[in-house]
Amino acid sequence: MQPDPSKTTARFILRHESDRKFDINFWQEQSSEARLNAVSEMVIDWLIYKGRSDELRIQRNVVSFGTRRR
Repeated sequence: MQPDPSKTTARFILRHESDRKFDINFWQEQSSEARLNAVSEMVIDWLIYKGRSDELRIQRNVVSFGTRRR
């Protein structure tokens, strides 16, 4: 789900005046899908910034649960 381009939310404050209420309210208004997409974008941006874009693939670990047969 992409953000609605007709709705823009912005606020300009001095750093020492930030109480984070604006951020908390903004993210609580977003859907789970929108929050997950934002996190995914930030992770990708960070990996590219650090020169680790080859780590974009999902790492999978194989684990087996249960009793061991002898």
